[in-house]
Amino acid sequence: MPSLCQRLLLVAAACTPSALGLADDTLPPLLPWDPTTFVPWEPSESPVGVVPQPGPSPVSTIEPHQRAPLTADVLSAAEANNRFGLNLYKQLALGAGPDEGLLFSPLSASAALGMVYAGAGGSTAEQMRHALGYAAAGADNPHLGLGGLVNDLNDPREGYELRLANRVFVQDGMPLEQGFLDTLTNDYRAPVEQLDFYQSPEASRRRINAWAADATNDRIKNPLPPGSITQHTRLALANALYFNGDWKRPFVEENTRDLPFNAPDGSQSLTPMMRQTSRFRYGEYDGYQMLEMPYAGDDMSMVVLLPDAESSVIELEQSLAFDDLSADLAEAAYREVAVSMPRFGFEGGGSIKEALRSLGMTDAFGAADLSGIANQPLELSDVIQKTFIDVNERGAEAAAVTIAVIGVTSMLPDLTPPAVFTADRPFLYAIRDTHSGAFLFMGRMVNPELSGVDEAAVPEPAALLLAWLSLGSALCVSGLRITRTSGAA
Repeated sequence: MPSLCQRLLLVAAACTPSALGLADDTLPPLLPWDPTTFVPWEPSESPVGVVPQPGPSPVSTIEPHQRAPLTADVLSAAEANNRFGLNLYKQLALGAGPDEGLLFSPLSASAALGMVYAGAGGSTAEQMRHALGYAAAGADNPHLGLGGLVNDLNDPREGYELRLANRVFVQDGMPLEQGFLDTLTNDYRAPVEQLDFYQSPEASRRRINAWAADATNDRIKNPLPPGSITQHTRLALANALYFNGDWKRPFVEENTRDLPFNAPDGSQSLTPMMRQTSRFRYGEYDGYQMLEMPYAGDDMSMVVLLPDAESSVIELEQSLAFDDLSADLAEAAYREVAVSMPRFGFEGGGSIKEALRSLGMTDAFGAADLSGIANQPLELSDVIQKTFIDVNERGAEAAAVTIAVIGVTSMLPDLTPPAVFTADRPFLYAIRDTHSGAFLFMGRMVNPELSGVDEAAVPEPAALLLAWLSLGSALCVSGLRITRTSGAA
């Protein structure tokens, strides 16, 4: 612990790495049977290729976006984000009870810790290079890569809103190393704002909280609790991500039914299950099924991993390996899928300090070398993430979706029954950018009835994450946020 107590707090709130392209095609309709029970399928007497459906929904009219090719630095940074995200998620999952939900943002944590890494040296930097996935991904210039990824995500596109913002709050009169400032300005696009932490710590805390609320469309309020900013605070680096979109193929609300959901303790409860049959990317692998559902414009998607009935979500998440998951994502193919999954939400948060220690990032929390930030003894003291998500028929971190099965009269009817994907038990999910492959969110849904979401306070589906890091004589705040609205179609 340095003689002059110093603090760096980084708050990150989050959305939505290069393993899957998302070329899409037309989708088939909703089955007239309950997909929670498999019914032997036989070809219909209706016109070839047409599956009767109750209340078809229109497919989003937004064309898939054409995005520029990404550089090697951006792709390696996205891969590093995913490697780090999966490893950190597994550590966080070990600390959560089997009946607890979980949501965490790899991209938010990568951006927040990346800014800290910009000022790290010696063994502190080397440990962070491995923990953050840079070494395994061959990310030789992670700041340039993350900056390029941020710029690509911030590019306005029709059908959804996604914005990522960074800001540096620094003690009035405190000099920062020029190289550190150059990296924050040029790569992370972080404006500098001076605050008087020493004379007015509480007013400084309120100012940072106000910035976080504004940057996340008022979804993250008061991320810094009383006492988190003190006279010893010297610096705050802030990152905020906001996403708003709809499913590309939305669920028809009239098709939602109260159906049994199996909780981890073996109990059952009736839960509103959203249902549709559409063409999605789908795969069956050792121990689980994978489903990928795109959002409007095809830039973002939700990937759902459903463990086999004889397995558990806990066994699945601890067995996942980055290379295997990447291969499975790449192998998934379009096919007709009868989807049944619950509306769900989650709100929570806590320290991820011990999980980061478990990844080998120990020096940053003790004898840290952060001399690249300022000529003062600095030490990372904590990392806290706060998250919220809500998923419903129209979207969530999501895009709009609808499906129709169309056959050609000159061809034989397809006698292949649709795959059945019934998420009536706990599952894993992730929100990812389909262009870079970068994971924005990773989570575990164990019980839609125990989400912790205050519906009265949330007028529309949303997902967000807030991560805090405290560091010796500085405060580094990063907020990454994802939410959806009803406007995108």
